[in-house]
Amino acid sequence: MTRHVNNGASARHSRFGLTGPDDMLDDTGETSDFPLDPAVRDILKICPPLEGDRYRDGQLLFRRASNQQTLMLAWLEEHFLPQLGAETIRFLSIGAGTGIFDKQLIQAFLSKNLRIHYEGLDPNQAVLYLLENSLRPLTGEKLAVTVLLSDFESYQTLEKFNFILLVHTHYFFYDLCQNLQKAWDLLEGGGSIILFSALDIFLSQFFNVTFQCNFGHPPWLSHHVQKALMALKIPFHSESIHAVLDISTCFGNDEKTANDLLNFIIHADVTNIYGKDILLACLKENAVQENDRYLLPHTVDVFTIRKP
Repeated sequence: MTRHVNNGASARHSRFGLTGPDDMLDDTGETSDFPLDPAVRDILKICPPLEGDRYRDGQLLFRRASNQQTLMLAWLEEHFLPQLGAETIRFLSIGAGTGIFDKQLIQAFLSKNLRIHYEGLDPNQAVLYLLENSLRPLTGEKLAVTVLLSDFESYQTLEKFNFILLVHTHYFFYDLCQNLQKAWDLLEGGGSIILFSALDIFLSQFFNVTFQCNFGHPPWLSHHVQKALMALKIPFHSESIHAVLDISTCFGNDEKTANDLLNFIIHADVTNIYGKDILLACLKENAVQENDRYLLPHTVDVFTIRKP
């Protein structure tokens, strides 16, 4: 298990900067070169953004194909829940999505007889509808739910929270430093931010390219988050959770599910793109084969950011 600790007292990384993503893009020291055939990069560059039903369907398949979410929830139950006292949890979920993750975490809180005031943000109206429906059966004396149609950049509130959660949602921030500072400012003393982030591993190389092409910035991976927190002098602790992704569905006979999973792996829409076979060959070549399954490392870093 890999651990990193920073007490917030380290020197400011001026080259990393606080003014926007351009400064971060200059920081390539910890980002490996794209290790694949240039033909793979060329195909990724022409894939349009993944949106709507295809995003939702791909996300559901992706989560079922990985044990990462199960391990993340287990980590929270082992390391975060025991630290909670009896006070009400004022819970802000940034990019809450359909509530697949949040619902299970809220159920764990309720099992400890805790009160929760939950606020979930997402910029997608259809997703918010699913989030609301997901949490409605749990709502009652112990759980109050608010859902807001908003990205985090646009979000305004006078409230403070003692728990802020980001599950792979910081990738979409235009300015990582600005939004980490904003989350820190919304955190009350004694509260915690938990952020889950991909590392710069093989799987991440695909959406390194598609994010840059479709959103104008890279997905902010763990080394970006570490440098941003150090630049902001925000104390943090991080460790790695080792998961695996089963990509076998990509090579199955069901064309829709194969496309849906491939789409989410690369975080772009490859459905109507000529040359997807090159992407599939690349995945297969780098996977470990176990019986009839093709597996890839799906490691995630968890950042614990606690305000004194």
